[in-house]
Amino acid sequence: MKKVLSALTITALMASPVFADAQHKHGDDKTGSMSGMMHHEKMTSMNEHMQEMREAMEKIKSESDPKKRKKLMEEHMKSMQKGMQMMNHGMDKGMNKGEHKKGDKAEQMGKENMMNKMKMMEHRMDMMQMMMEQMMEHQSEEKKEM
Repeated sequence: MKKVLSALTITALMASPVFADAQHKHGDDKTGSMSGMMHHEKMTSMNEHMQEMREAMEKIKSESDPKKRKKLMEEHMKSMQKGMQMMNHGMDKGMNKGEHKKGDKAEQMGKENMMNKMKMMEHRMDMMQMMMEQMMEHQSEEKKEM
């Protein structure tokens, strides 16, 4: 179990956004706002998932029956793994797709795009921190079983 938690921890730390995109597009691509909506939906979904994990941990902490507690711990572990998959396969897809145009308007759009990227990155880091907290709580509760 320690190996799984270690692997999840390493994965969380290594799952940082990549700033180079092989499919980087230039020109009048209008998909930027759609991409933003998709990210908002994924972030909302991830927030909901994190809340479910917190609730599951509260159930674990309040459960006294060892068999039920073990089952809840297994479900929480699966939930953490699903959360990692969501983070790895969803949140950074398209973070780096921006629009490049000539002129002052393009410079302003570039600044706005950079601010959006920074906000998304901050949100992602918050999610990673919450995931780490869940892992540490899980590990702590697991030690109580021994």
